[in-house]
Amino acid sequence: MAEIIIASIISTVGGALVMGFGVYLKEKIRIRMNKKLEEQKNKTKIITLDELKEHPFFSMMNYWKETRIPHGKFGRNYYHNKWARKLLIHKYNCAKENSLNIIKHRNVDKLSGNALLIHIIDIITNTIKEYEEKSLNDGVPQLFIDKFNKWHTKTVDMVLNCVNNICESNYYHSNYEKIYAIFNIFISAFEVTLVDAEKTLKTINGELDKYITEYDRQLHKDDAARKIQNIFRNNKKII
Repeated sequence: MAEIIIASIISTVGGALVMGFGVYLKEKIRIRMNKKLEEQKNKTKIITLDELKEHPFFSMMNYWKETRIPHGKFGRNYYHNKWARKLLIHKYNCAKENSLNIIKHRNVDKLSGNALLIHIIDIITNTIKEYEEKSLNDGVPQLFIDKFNKWHTKTVDMVLNCVNNICESNYYHSNYEKIYAIFNIFISAFEVTLVDAEKTLKTINGELDKYITEYDRQLHKDDAARKIQNIFRNNKKII
């Protein structure tokens, strides 16, 4: 009977020791892993202002403006492509310049998450207003601008949602890192913007055709008037 009791005690103590060692080992592993993660975090490359200025977003914007947009086919006729290219060039020019204004803020690295969010949203809003106005003044029909914005709203909403999440996140070491991540989002958004322009033209071909007919009629009328004026001037010189 005594032997059974002793055996039971040894078994219980041994099990406790094994379980205790398991808990101890698990805790040691957890501490070691956390230490490694912390070391890795400390080794993370810190983004600087100069690196933000050289972000790939800006070289991509140049590529889109100088290569993709001028040679892209967005619609089925001359006017479709002309208006789409004008709108996109104005949009990309405004976006590039205004994106630089994000980092020109003298205290951008010290702004709170909410203040940074407001700063960037203000710039995005001003960019939209600016390129719409420039496009309209450059002869792009209001109809095309309105329809483009309808398609483009989903892309803009996606960008705003990402900007909001990044600005509120505690994951990033600094505002420079947050802006770097936002510029990464911009690259994807401006690639999709080219598709938004194409979709716009596919949905309003008939409406634009009516506009083109009137546009051509007025163009020929103005051209005829200029020719008559030139003939009158030439005759006047002869006289």
